[in-house]
Amino acid sequence: MLWVDPFSDLLHGTNTIETRMSSHQLTPGDLIRYGATATRWHLGVVRQVNNGLVELEFFWGETEIVPLERVILFRDYLTARQRSFSLKRKALCSAFFDEPLYRLRTDRFQTIKETLREHGLAFQPAEWPTPDTRVNIWSDDSVVLKNKLDKDTKFEALLPRWLEALKLPPSSRDPLGFQANAERLANDLLPGLTVFTSRIPILFQGTARLSQRPIAS
Repeated sequence: MLWVDPFSDLLHGTNTIETRMSSHQLTPGDLIRYGATATRWHLGVVRQVNNGLVELEFFWGETEIVPLERVILFRDYLTARQRSFSLKRKALCSAFFDEPLYRLRTDRFQTIKETLREHGLAFQPAEWPTPDTRVNIWSDDSVVLKNKLDKDTKFEALLPRWLEALKLPPSSRDPLGFQANAERLANDLLPGLTVFTSRIPILFQGTARLSQRPIAS
């Protein structure tokens, strides 16, 4: 049984979302929205993409090979909508498990919640006590997705570069002339470590915290 999508008018007719999706680079592990027909859809996970075909694995255990133009990243689908996305719990269960699951087991409830969070999606409310409980879902931009090519760049921007010395003129980074001796001592302790970092607030915070600790007798 496939769920009838009450918002299918956004996906079909103008076909703008489908067209945008076809140029997006899918990767194994992506959570997608698969339009089985003009009015019915499911959520699945990409296993592989080859020559315009996508192999999908559904949450009820089946796999299927479908045309690329019938698939869109679920996050892209939510982003392209002109209004918020919400649906009843029974409809969400149908999208995940091919049936409304009027009695939702804990393990399947956890599967839905963990899958949404893993793929950078937030939802409200936190609990869905009845089949008619309405669930709101949206993209959470604070999540760095595990299978995205730019994840290392995002993490790198957040972390201090303890092992990478910045290439700056000597006068701008070592006005007192201590850099060479400091680098030599640091390299003796841990080869490859640099004592120079642009994250000077981190050093100030660390020094401040250490200065507040009592000296052990």
